[in-house]
Amino acid sequence: MKPFYLLSLILTLSSYSFATHLIGGEITYEHINTMTNGDERYLVTVQLYADCDGVPLANEIALGVYLNDSDKSLIQVIKMSSPNKGVVDLSCGIPNPISRNICVVQGQYQRIISLAPYSKGYTLNYQSCCRNGSENLAKSSSTPNQGFDLRTTIATSVKNQSSYTDYIRFACVGDTTYWDLYDIDSDGDSVVYAPLRPYSGGTIGTPEPIPAAHLSAPILVNYTPGYSVTHPFGADGSYSLSNNILEFTPTNIGQYDLAFLVEEFRNGVLISTRNVEAAIIAFECPIGYNRNTPYDLKASAHSHWQTKLNWKNCTNQVDKYEVFRRKVNENNFTSLGYTDGPLRSYIDSSITQQGTYSYYIEGVSDSFTTGSSNLDTIAWGSLSTASQQIGDLNFFPNPVSSKLTLNSIHKMQSVIVLDPFGKKTIQQNIPNLTQTELDLTQLSRGMYFV
Repeated sequence: MKPFYLLSLILTLSSYSFATHLIGGEITYEHINTMTNGDERYLVTVQLYADCDGVPLANEIALGVYLNDSDKSLIQVIKMSSPNKGVVDLSCGIPNPISRNICVVQGQYQRIISLAPYSKGYTLNYQSCCRNGSENLAKSSSTPNQGFDLRTTIATSVKNQSSYTDYIRFACVGDTTYWDLYDIDSDGDSVVYAPLRPYSGGTIGTPEPIPAAHLSAPILVNYTPGYSVTHPFGADGSYSLSNNILEFTPTNIGQYDLAFLVEEFRNGVLISTRNVEAAIIAFECPIGYNRNTPYDLKASAHSHWQTKLNWKNCTNQVDKYEVFRRKVNENNFTSLGYTDGPLRSYIDSSITQQGTYSYYIEGVSDSFTTGSSNLDTIAWGSLSTASQQIGDLNFFPNPVSSKLTLNSIHKMQSVIVLDPFGKKTIQQNIPNLTQTELDLTQLSRGMYFV
C-alpha cells in the first residue's frame, strides 16, 4: 500500500505547476559611508524570486529613486545588472521525490548609490510584470496578469542597514506552521511586520516599465473570490501574525501569495519602511514528517582549530540548540553547550588536538517537537599557511612570521591586534584601503587576535 501512496503523491504534485514568472521579492540597503561632499553611500539590493520554468529573470532592471515628499519626484534611475542567480533550497530536509518537484530561482541585483542629505528621505521603487499563477490572486482569462511593486524608504539622517530573509517557504497541507519572520536586526533596531495587501506593477504589454516622473500610490492586487489579506488561504485555512510570528494552516495544495509591511524603529522613531512579497507553497507531506528538525549541518574552518557550524531549520521553533562533538576514535559524543537562543550557527573553539571530529545538532524546545541534525565531519591538522577567509575578509599567511596581509571587499578604517588576554599590542589606522599589511616582527611567539 505504501508504494501506491508515494506514486499517487508524485502524480498529484506534478499536476500542480508554476505558470509564468515572479513569486516574491524586496528591496533592502546598507549604509556604507559618508563621502567628503556630505553625500551618503548605500549598497542597494533587490531580491527577486521566480519559478524555474517561467520567464527568466531579467539581466538588467531599472530602479527609480524618488524624493520622499508629497510629489514623489524622480531624481535618478539606477540600472542594476548581472544578477547572481541560484536555485533556492526549499526542501526543508524533506526526502525526495517531493522536494524535486519544487524549483524556485533567486536573483540578486546590487548597486552602490550616492544620495545627498534630504530631510524627508528617499523612496526606492521597482516594478515588474507578471506574477506566476497562485491560488489566491485573481487572473485574467486564466492567465496571471498582476505584477510587482516593491518600495523601501531611506532616511539619510541615520546610518542604517536593512536585513533581508528568505520569503519563499513551503508548508504541509493540514499542518499548522509557525514562521519567525525576523530574528535580529544588525543595528539593534526594532522591526515590526504587519499583513499587507500585495502591490501590483507593470503590465503584460510593459513588463519592465521605465520609472515614472512621479511615484503614484501603489495599485493593490485583486484577490480570487473567497480570499483576502486576512484570509490568504481561503475561508478554511487559518492565518495570524503576532509579534512577528506568522501562524498559518493551508488546507489545499498550491501557491499562496502574501505581503508584509515592514517598519523599522530606532529609539521609538520610525526610520524605514518597505513592502515584502512572499509566498507559501503548500504540499501533501509524508506522515510523521517534522519541519522543525535541524538539517543540512555543515562544518567548516573558521580559523586555526576553530570549527564553524551552520545548519538549517524550516520553522526554527526551538528555545536553543545543543551542540555535540566526538573524535573519530571515540565512542561517545560530548555536549559542547548550547546556542544563544534559536541561532543556527556555532563556533567550536575548544579543539586542542589534531584529528578528525564529527558533529551533530539537537533542537531543544519546551513547546514544540524537534529533533537531531545529520552528522558532519572536519579534519584538523597543523596550522595552515594558505589564505583564509572569514566573511568579507581574506588574510594570509597563517601562521605568520613577519608580515600579515589583509584584503577586504569593504574599505577598512583600522586594524587592532590583541594578545590572548585582551591587551592591545598593535593599532594601525588605515585611510579607507581595501588591502593592508601588518608588520608583526615585534611580537613574541604565540597566538593573537586581529
